[in-house]
Amino acid sequence: MSTIADIKTLLTGVESSIYLSSRPNTPAITCVLYDTGGRTPSHVFDAIAYYQPTIQVYIRDTDYEDGYARCEAISVLLNGTTEQTINSKRYISVFQMGDIFFLGYDEKNQAELTVNFVCKVEK
Repeated sequence: MSTIADIKTLLTGVESSIYLSSRPNTPAITCVLYDTGGRTPSHVFDAIAYYQPTIQVYIRDTDYEDGYARCEAISVLLNGTTEQTINSKRYISVFQMGDIFFLGYDEKNQAELTVNFVCKVEK
């Protein structure tokens, strides 16, 4: 399974409408997870010790403050997560990269925000 499918498992108690790599036009209040590449895997001599995939959480909301609060709730849940086994993969850690970023308003005047995370996943 992809990293975003694993992270969706952690977010199901916080977000109700979570989509993977595809942003639908509706509903107005939406959460989308994107795989965003990642950092170079960590090597020990000639073997990979762990992978470092990165993900982006995209939030759309009819109200800026509500959308920002949703990003904060996701940050509180994910940032600093350690030693989780999700779908048979060991997540050593999940840490936030940077702060919540406001993208602006879409054509329907809905607030769009993102927050990014880097994971360490055992090979």
